[in-house]
Amino acid sequence: GQEIDFYCETVFLSGYAGSGKSRLLQSLIHTCAADGWFVLNYKFDKQTAPIKTLAKAFDDLFGKWDDLFGKWASNDNEARSDLDPAMMESFHYVCRSIFCTIDKEGLSQLCEIIPNLGKIFPQIATTEKGRNLDQGTSSIDIVGSATKRRMNLFHVLFKSLCSAGRPVLFAQDDIHWNDSIEGFKDFIVNYLNLPCAVQKEAKSFHHGLMIVGTFRSNEVGESIIETMNFIEQSESAKFTKLDIGELAQSDIGKFLSATLCLPLRYTQELAGLVHSKTRGNPFFVIQFLKTIIQNRMLQFSVNSRRWTWDCDIIDMQMISDGVAELLTTRFNQLPLHLMQTVIIASCFGSQVDDPTIDLLNIGQQLLPFNMQDALQLAIKEGILEKAGPIYQFTHDLIQQTIYESIPISERKILHKTAGTILLRSAANNSTIHLLAVDQINFYCKDVILSPEERPQVASINATAAKFAIAASSFEQARSYIDAGMRLLGTNHWEEQYSLSLQLYEMSASISCINGDIGAMSSCLHQ
Repeated sequence: GQEIDFYCETVFLSGYAGSGKSRLLQSLIHTCAADGWFVLNYKFDKQTAPIKTLAKAFDDLFGKWDDLFGKWASNDNEARSDLDPAMMESFHYVCRSIFCTIDKEGLSQLCEIIPNLGKIFPQIATTEKGRNLDQGTSSIDIVGSATKRRMNLFHVLFKSLCSAGRPVLFAQDDIHWNDSIEGFKDFIVNYLNLPCAVQKEAKSFHHGLMIVGTFRSNEVGESIIETMNFIEQSESAKFTKLDIGELAQSDIGKFLSATLCLPLRYTQELAGLVHSKTRGNPFFVIQFLKTIIQNRMLQFSVNSRRWTWDCDIIDMQMISDGVAELLTTRFNQLPLHLMQTVIIASCFGSQVDDPTIDLLNIGQQLLPFNMQDALQLAIKEGILEKAGPIYQFTHDLIQQTIYESIPISERKILHKTAGTILLRSAANNSTIHLLAVDQINFYCKDVILSPEERPQVASINATAAKFAIAASSFEQARSYIDAGMRLLGTNHWEEQYSLSLQLYEMSASISCINGDIGAMSSCLHQ
């Protein structure tokens, strides 16, 4: 075969919250996608298990491919003419590689946690799912379906992407939320061994892999630091670390000059004031300028035919200790129904989807109006943005500020109410059930439950653990099992035998999968 050039590069962007890391990453993603790269993009969230975030990234990617395959197979010549035949050939190559590399059980396991992959292989996904249901098996019964096997399956998917002759971008936003949860080093370093494996199997193309991660400088953990040190010292990939700093006063001056269409000498005083108030934090600068415009301290004068302002007035009235206070002041000026809606959205983390909002809207049990209308207004206000069915906060600081503005007691009630509403509609839908239990568990933290509530919450956690095990999300299953076991009564083996047996059996199984023989023996002894 011809010589293959496979180039691997890692880039880490660090900076404080609001420094523009995510914006730079999104710009890179759009550029690479437009140039025909395969892009796997995901954002870690402290309220979402990392493995679910990774699975969702693959699901989004295969969802786009499924749409393209539908157009390619259609008789609509106009729709087909918009597709790149070379790109479609790469898609087919990846799918053939996946099909030839992963056994039916592994493919079925992936289809459970990546539904859009099941649309590409519908016959296998349906057959295996039906067989498992008929035989009463789950992922825990399949030999080798433990954590390492699950990660190996993801590794096969990723290697298939890298073998198709196109450059691949592996974009990871806010990796500081993944630290010490899944083992960040193992999470990334596995992919740095791709060049040798890919060169043995790939077609004759020049291609490569770029791994880009962003993290907050003041919240980074040891796992990320160890990973970066390992990559830098190894020869597997080129290593680059960029620190995103604050804007200098001169930078703000140039920005204001270009935006307000005024000579630089006109904006120097305002730039100095903005810099002193915001310390040059890019996100803070934008929010500060939005606020003084809304308060009519910076406005366009028809008479002067230019933007005008009074620095003394701005200096006296715009006193703030930080971006949170500035954002809170801005949010307090929003219409009540809009504020109530984004408060509920903030309870689900950085993003929430249409199906979840639709379920919360049923019977208007949570709010006495349609939240979808308010969400559209939130998009216009720049609080949210929408991509497909997903509403996402435009910045982590916005979600964090809104969420923390809720008194703790009210916050817990909101989590409980939202979880209860979702649970009523969950039926056998694992996604909705897990989302509902997560909300209820937020309520249960530091709250003394009544004797009637304890077994109910323990039971729904046991069901959630079963769903998590079926999806091979063993860390998540462990959290549900532990939550359920903490809620068992003192005499639970006499009064709650069936529930206790379920929880302890699952706990023993998870301990065995994780190689914790001592914990497994303890559970079996119970």
